[in-house]
Amino acid sequence: MSPFIPRIIFLGLLGIFCSCKKEQALHQDFSLKINQRARIPIGTSTLNIKFSDLVQDSRCPPETYCCWAGKAIIALEINDSIVTLGDTSIVYDYGPHQIQLKSVDYPSKRTFGKERHCTITLRVD
Repeated sequence: MSPFIPRIIFLGLLGIFCSCKKEQALHQDFSLKINQRARIPIGTSTLNIKFSDLVQDSRCPPETYCCWAGKAIIALEINDSIVTLGDTSIVYDYGPHQIQLKSVDYPSKRTFGKERHCTITLRVD
């Protein structure tokens, strides 16, 4: 076995762990990709949010004509609870705080609707 393989594996795992969790602040928009996590310090506790699933995206793709606008539904893990946003509400009340789904975006029209390219924007107030 090459002496470089353990180093490559270590650097790869380090990159994965460093990019998986972002620390965010209250009252600011932040973005998450699928399976990414955000930590929001709230007093002495922490709110942990993970973008776990793009449940549905039936919105009209860019530059096309649709007779129905469609909707985007996402699933979040919030401190070990599963919550969906986008179906009947884009706001979830978590104690005295509100978690708001601001947008569901893709980098290009070619990647529209593909979960692995999806980025959501949230805000916690």
